[in-house]
Amino acid sequence: MSHPSQISKRADKSFDLVHSDVWGPHPLPSKLKFRYIISFMDDHSQVTCIYLIKSRSEVFFTFKVFYSEIKNRFNSNIKIF
Repeated sequence: MSHPSQISKRADKSFDLVHSDVWGPHPLPSKLKFRYIISFMDDHSQVTCIYLIKSRSEVFFTFKVFYSEIKNRFNSNIKIF
């Protein structure tokens, strides 16, 4: 049997689906002591927001900041994270 062709399905609206990744720790911190990078990418528009954080314990707080910006600026909610 042949394999089904790959379906490229994107979200229908902005912020319906958001991807995220945390990178770090970098061996050399920045001048302001940032060692990690967290990114949030909207699946629909492919817009990516990048935040610098000092420790992994800041990830949830940073997500709450990102979510608040989405809610206030775009009057939207993230449906799938």
